[in-house]
This record gives sequence, structure tokens and C-alpha cells, in this order.
Amino acid sequence: SLSNLNRLDAAERQLQTGLDEARSVLGPTHATTLKLSETLALVWLEQGRYSEAIALLQEVVDEMARSGREDAPDYDYVRAQNNLGYAYMSREDYVAAQPHIAKALVAIEQRGVKIPDDEYASLLSNNAQVLHDLGELDAADVAYRRAQALLETMYPEGSRDIAITLNGRASLARDRGQGEEALVLMRESVEMRRRVYRGDHPVVAFG
Repeated sequence: SLSNLNRLDAAERQLQTGLDEARSVLGPTHATTLKLSETLALVWLEQGRYSEAIALLQEVVDEMARSGREDAPDYDYVRAQNNLGYAYMSREDYVAAQPHIAKALVAIEQRGVKIPDDEYASLLSNNAQVLHDLGELDAADVAYRRAQALLETMYPEGSRDIAITLNGRASLARDRGQGEEALVLMRESVEMRRRVYRGDHPVVAFG
């Protein structure tokens, strides 16, 4: 909508001004500068400026690697890797997305980095989608199930994200030749959306 475009344009201007000031005063490697760069890149993603967003997120990840955070990862490193992977996914470049999603998962599951559950669920969902689109169907099934299990502990009454995950599992089942399971999962996804949106949201019609 026009109001959303205006909101994004205003956010971009504000973030660009803040980033320019941070680079000048704090330097390009300061944590505040990197955070502003990452946030601006996410706005560019919403605007459909994928190449610019990817380039800026890559700068952030590269700077973190130079400062040793690839060897000693932290929450900011995981978030930046996931965001860069998601940016590539937005451009449907799943081959390029995969290593960034994988690095974020390794940091959490092998290096002990802690992130909020909702962000971990998002990362698991991104991983499932990447594996699915790369044709690693068995691994994608495991990833979708892990994402769904975590989401269900967070939202026992249901959520939009659970509905999306069920839809992804339905698509995966169809690709694996499991037509009956695909139909069951699709119905569960539609029913979840009805519960979440109380049947009056347009997304229900596209289940």
C-alpha cells in the first residue's frame, strides 16, 4: 500500500542518516554501525532491493568474521547470518542461502549460542525451506518438524507461523509423492489459519 511504502521510505531515510553518522563518529566496525547496517538492509529487503540488501548484509558478516566472531560466535553473528540467508531466499537463491543458514545453526547447536525461541524457530523454518528447495527432502522433513515442535511449545493455541509450517510440510509431502499426507497437512494449515484469524482474514481463502 501507499502508506506502507511511505513508512519504508521514511525508515530508510532515518536509518541511512543514522548509519552515515555512526560510520563517521564510531567507525565502520563499531557494533552500533553494524546493527544500523543490518537494519537498513532489512528495510531494503522489504522494498525489493535485494542486491543492495545482500551486499550490505555481506559487509556486516565479513566484518564480524574479520573480528573473530566466526570462531567465537555470539547472538549478533547468528542473527546476521540468518538475515543474510533469508535475503538470498527472498531472491530464491537457495544455494547461496544454505551456507549462511548452516553457520547460524552450527553456532547455536554446536557452539552453544543462545537466541530467543521465536528467532530460533524462524531459523529452523528457513533451514527447512532451503533444504526443501535444494531437493534434500528427508532432511527438510526433519527440519520442518523441529520448527513446528518449537512453535507449538511457544503458541499452544496456534499461530500464523505454525500454519505456514504446516503448509510447507504439505508441499514437501506432495513433492515426496505422499498425496494423502499432503492433503491432511493442508487441511490442518487452513484450519489453523481459521482459528488464528477467526475466519475473516483473506489469507484463509488462499489455504
